[in-house]
Amino acid sequence: MVCMKGEKVTSIPLMDTAGWLKLVTPEHDLIKHGKRMGISFGGK
Repeated sequence: MVCMKGEKVTSIPLMDTAGWLKLVTPEHDLIKHGKRMGISFGGK
């Protein structure tokens, strides 16, 4: 799974994320940049 650790984009095993929930707002810079690049996040 791709993740952010501080300012670094890295990866961690998916099993290490089980039971953890971290929400990101639609206004977050990474979401805004992704949308500009054409990435869909399943929203409207």
